Amino acid sequence: MRKRPGPGRRLAVLAVAFGLAGSMTQRAAPQAAAFGEGDVTSPVLGLAGQWTGPITPVHEILLLWDDLLDQSATPNVGDFEVKLDGSPLAADSVSFTHAGFFDPDLALTFMTLHLADPVTAPGTLTVSYLPGTIPVMDEAGNAAGMALDVVVDVFEFPSFEASMALVDGSYGRDHVGLLFSDAVAPSTIPPPSAFTVVRNGTPMTPTAVSIYPGFGGRVLDLVLPVGFRSGDVATISYTAPGGGGIENLGGTPAPNLVAADIALFLLARDSVSGGTGAGGGSVTTDAGDPGTTAQDPVATTIDVPGEATVIIDEGASDLPPPTIDWTFIGETVEIDVTPDATPQDPLVIDFAIDASVLATAVATPDTVGIFRDGVLVDPCTGPAGQASPDPCVAARTAVPEPPDPIAYAVIRVLSSHASTWTLAAAPIVWSGLFAPVDDLPTENVVTAGRAVPVVFSLGGDRGLDVFAPGYPLSMRVDCTSGVPLDAIELTVTAGASSLGYDAATDRYSYIWKTAKVWSTAPGGPCRELVLRFGDESEHEAVFRFR
Repeated sequence: MRKRPGPGRRLAVLAVAFGLAGSMTQRAAPQAAAFGEGDVTSPVLGLAGQWTGPITPVHEILLLWDDLLDQSATPNVGDFEVKLDGSPLAADSVSFTHAGFFDPDLALTFMTLHLADPVTAPGTLTVSYLPGTIPVMDEAGNAAGMALDVVVDVFEFPSFEASMALVDGSYGRDHVGLLFSDAVAPSTIPPPSAFTVVRNGTPMTPTAVSIYPGFGGRVLDLVLPVGFRSGDVATISYTAPGGGGIENLGGTPAPNLVAADIALFLLARDSVSGGTGAGGGSVTTDAGDPGTTAQDPVATTIDVPGEATVIIDEGASDLPPPTIDWTFIGETVEIDVTPDATPQDPLVIDFAIDASVLATAVATPDTVGIFRDGVLVDPCTGPAGQASPDPCVAARTAVPEPPDPIAYAVIRVLSSHASTWTLAAAPIVWSGLFAPVDDLPTENVVTAGRAVPVVFSLGGDRGLDVFAPGYPLSMRVDCTSGVPLDAIELTVTAGASSLGYDAATDRYSYIWKTAKVWSTAPGGPCRELVLRFGDESEHEAVFRFR
């Protein structure tokens, strides 16, 4: 059963209603009921609201429904009754505004109810819905029941100001909506250089700024060079340029902004169903660009060669490991495509995997295994575009997002049919240490102050992000017993390229910079170096400094 917005979520959902409204656009919804066949729950009008400024009255009301609605026909405006302190107000039109997902299993649709006359007097606004000849219905065909005297939440701002900044993932992760309490005078829109957006500590300047159409002209749409991802921390600053800055229609300037928080509503979808026409088509769980995050680490896209019905469900991997030493990463993906394709004209399945889970598993696109029904999928060896063997891995791609060298990896599989797919990281195969450093129990004698190359192999190229956070590290130990004598210290690397990989020898080399004072340290000149990797495996070496 789908969720309904409870009291604990009211503020967050209102933020969606008031924030995302400024940057919402119509989004294609799943072609079948979002929650599958058998959905018999009627949609409910859960919330109504609006925000106003010193010279902007209430001239429209945002209505929030807790389902994906059938938008093929708009209900009659006469089906809605608006009252101010019990006295009727006229509404002249109603329109769909946006449909999407607040989280993977909370579907929402917004309507805008336009009032014939703006409301300027204080009082209590209510709205009721009485089903008419064109009822409000969800995509499964369930009609909404009546809703009586839903109170309209009105947020009043006493001054002209930017009231909220946010990102709506369904509209675009590279767009920031900056909401103002009053309509912005179009002639006062400043250049992009007047704004600075800081994402995870990195500043960037928008590439374009414009007024989003509708919603009273109260929203500026800022286009960014880099999109947001879940877990990002972001702020926005605005400084009025020398020739004048943002003003409302009455000529009142907006104050500058200094590092105001940006709310991120990166809408996600983990389960979709849909169909394709005779010429084929695509069905995807990808909710944005990029569509993977640390919280939703896998996005699946299927290209179907002909007419078919497709269902994709992504969820946590709770199965036993498919092969000894392999480790599940990301999610399990259940796929149903009816009818099957053929090896000669197969399904094309792209699994996008977030960089965060690759780093945790010390994996790269080349070391990720795809399993169908528990069996490892081999590389394609037959003619291009054919599933030979069936299924087979056709391509592995790392997708960068500057300054990150990889944002996510895409593994492409060709298959005649689809069932249960899991992703796993190949096991780390440790060997080493190699000269000039010996593994335990040997005590390595080193001249203090020298840079020491620590050479090892992980059984293949695992990329350069192989160490666990905070590692390598070293600590002073007793030269006889090996017992630690003082606090652990982070290692000091010798130059920017402290870790390298040589494909010819399949060996990593970590250059460790030692300190001259270690040879005369109180308690003895011995230290232990600890290498811990992302899979939590750990290896040590002991050094005596002279």
